[in-house]
Amino acid sequence: MARRSEHSLEEIKLMVLDAAEEIVQKEGFSALKIRRIVADIGYTVGSVYMVFANMDDLHVQLKTRTLLSLLHACESAHDIDSLAQEYVLFVQRERGVWGMLFTHQSEKILAADKDYELAQIALSIESCLYLGNLDALRDWGHAKDYVRMQWMMLQQKEADDFVIATGKQISVREFVRLSASELGIELEFTGEGVGEIGTVKFMSDETLPGISIGDIIVRVDPRYFRPTEVETLLGDPAKAKAELGWAPEITVEKMCAEMIENDLDIAKRHALLKAHGHNISISSEN
Repeated sequence: MARRSEHSLEEIKLMVLDAAEEIVQKEGFSALKIRRIVADIGYTVGSVYMVFANMDDLHVQLKTRTLLSLLHACESAHDIDSLAQEYVLFVQRERGVWGMLFTHQSEKILAADKDYELAQIALSIESCLYLGNLDALRDWGHAKDYVRMQWMMLQQKEADDFVIATGKQISVREFVRLSASELGIELEFTGEGVGEIGTVKFMSDETLPGISIGDIIVRVDPRYFRPTEVETLLGDPAKAKAELGWAPEITVEKMCAEMIENDLDIAKRHALLKAHGHNISISSEN
């Protein structure tokens, strides 16, 4: 078995991703278990959780790697056309219930990173949240509502296709503003483009150790601009409502409140570890 000193945290992270990718390719995601991975790489379970917050975090990063590989593979219009044709054939061959799910979150998803990093900033773990296009408009829903809709779709006698969305949208900027307000922080956004910043204008809880009025805690970083950015995403759930009686019950405001509560609890644990001299790998900026 490898000793911890033989590899850096970044090397361990890559080893975990490589092992996880191989397992998924051979046996699917259902076979992806933490003890299976550590057995393959020769490390302990604790070592994995030094580089991934939880299994959800590992799943997200593994899927991100797959999507990036796909993006690099499609270097021409012909590649994209071939991929699209294969997907259409797959859909026709595997005809069943299909649902188009717009952006959805829950308190158990390691925060739309935005919430989690805000919680870290509030506890002096991080100092600033870096984002890409703050003007991007998204249709944000709660995973609980979306899973309920999926269940309703599967109860129908005949398969059909549905759009699962809230029919409402807000900007990334507003999502951050809502999340900050759950921490008792009022943000003021000034500037434009890459020069836009979010400054702490007011705090209802002045005991937060990492923040003071006047601090700049949100900045735009060009690294997070997406080459194929879609400026606005908005779904129409009219069919789901008309045929299945489905409608989202959890507002984006309540969703933000749930996520901040959960992420603040996680950040407090990380702050405790940091205060006692433990290294923690939690930031996308590291």
